[in-house]
Amino acid sequence: MNKRVIRESQLAAIVLDDLRRVTHFARQQEALFVQHINQRNSAETKREIDRLQRELDAMRRRDMELTALFKRLYEDNVLGRISVYCPTSK
Repeated sequence: MNKRVIRESQLAAIVLDDLRRVTHFARQQEALFVQHINQRNSAETKREIDRLQRELDAMRRRDMELTALFKRLYEDNVLGRISVYCPTSK
């Protein structure tokens, strides 16, 4: 079994090299780099908005369900179909 071990210093060198590559690209192609970052941020923002919209829709559906349930309970109580249990204090 061949296990590869990477040392912290090697990892730091790899990350530093990548950072240099990205910053060099950003300096040389600033407009393209800004466009890329904006597109990426826009995509992430859209995914988050979509997720939040689905969550909001689910909450609204649940609110409507609970409103209908409370309305039916109130009407059934008023019509005497159910009785409300109220324990007396001793």
